[in-house]
Amino acid sequence: MKWNGVEKRKLMEYLLLSVPNKEVKLVECTGYCGNAYLRPDQVIGNEDNVLLSTNLRDEAFGTKGSLENWIQNVSMYCVGNSRLVFSASLAFASLLLKPCNVQSGGFHLAGTSSTGKTTCLRVASSIFGSPQYLKTWRATDNALESLAFKRNDALLVLDELSEMSAQKAGNVAYMFSHGEGKDRLGKDCNLRETFHWRTLFLSSGEVDLAAHLSEVDNKSKAGQEMRFISIPSNSINRTNGLFENLHGFLDVSEFGKHLQDSASRYYGHPSIEFVKHVLKEDKIEEKYNDELKRLKIGYLPENPTSQDNRVFERFMFVGFAGELATRYGLTGWLPGEAYQSALTCFQSWLKEKGGVGDLEEKRLMEQVLAFFEMHVSSRFFDLDSFPDQRITNLAGYKRKTGDDLVYYVTTSVFKNEICKGFNRNYAIETLLKNQILQGCQQKWTPHGNKRMYVFVGKNFVNYEG
Repeated sequence: MKWNGVEKRKLMEYLLLSVPNKEVKLVECTGYCGNAYLRPDQVIGNEDNVLLSTNLRDEAFGTKGSLENWIQNVSMYCVGNSRLVFSASLAFASLLLKPCNVQSGGFHLAGTSSTGKTTCLRVASSIFGSPQYLKTWRATDNALESLAFKRNDALLVLDELSEMSAQKAGNVAYMFSHGEGKDRLGKDCNLRETFHWRTLFLSSGEVDLAAHLSEVDNKSKAGQEMRFISIPSNSINRTNGLFENLHGFLDVSEFGKHLQDSASRYYGHPSIEFVKHVLKEDKIEEKYNDELKRLKIGYLPENPTSQDNRVFERFMFVGFAGELATRYGLTGWLPGEAYQSALTCFQSWLKEKGGVGDLEEKRLMEQVLAFFEMHVSSRFFDLDSFPDQRITNLAGYKRKTGDDLVYYVTTSVFKNEICKGFNRNYAIETLLKNQILQGCQQKWTPHGNKRMYVFVGKNFVNYEG
């Protein structure tokens, strides 16, 4: 149908003079909006004048079966399995980021294949929707950015970290936790609208982020690992993979198949019911902060660093969400189950890290000690031996002083190899604090007078990182 100029003008006049009985707000993002929560498949809450933009439709969200079906066939089988309970609790926690004023972040289940990692992801996904809710890392960073936006105020679930190139994985981990996509220019050279989101993500893979980055000689930063917290997937009983309780099933395979089949038949209702309760909850942020204080007094290890404290808070936030879901009658778990699972996973993370302590410092000390272990016999000129030694790629000099060996490292090797990937001033301060480094001094050598860093051999042995 073609409109002439008069008809178009009359239509515009009508629209401008019309007074609608009801106004509707078109929202371009899922998640919390006023007193409502918007899912792609429905609006939860009291806001009856809110509509979600049609371009955010997502078939992965949906419901099947009933809440009771999910509790009896999925949730109850999580009991006694720390990683399963934690994964389910994490899904509920993603719905509390805004109400509790908590930042985005995520967790990664790392371990060998066929241990049950994907089963954990399937269980967590079933809280929101169908099996299609689970995605893989095999995507461009732009596609994952768009997916994170569609999972605003919900859980982002990604399987098989190794399917994304190591070069991009670290950047994507930062992107997810920062809650913001890339700035881009449009065709008219004006800045396009940037994606923003709040989300928790659950990932899996045979290796963690640090190991994945090392495949291309990249080192993970402590900041990345604080936002992309790796949990070893093996339970206490290593024959059962990450499960501690098979609930009468013969083996891991049979138990995992039951959970995955059940998660594909019953899904979606737990997240909907959880949000309904949260929207009615009074002072939920205050309750969370009070619980966190109590948990720190009872379970935070002695002498924690700020990093340890931050990760502990993240684990306990997940536990708090699981306990809240239990109080709402959505899990079938006994009170304390979610907190105990979160604590077990935190202790596994802490053990894998090497105990309390600054992660950046541990990485530096490991790098320094590895350097000397690898090169002390081949790249250091022995000042107590014959003068015509042939050293390839000279790193420095060594001399026996009493019962100990002292190493003199050239400034270029110290900067470019020993401190590689770290701020040099931070490295010097850390090595001095741990008494590995004595300082920097001028030293006569057969190759001239040089300024070098002095390392004390006996303190390598005494260091307990």
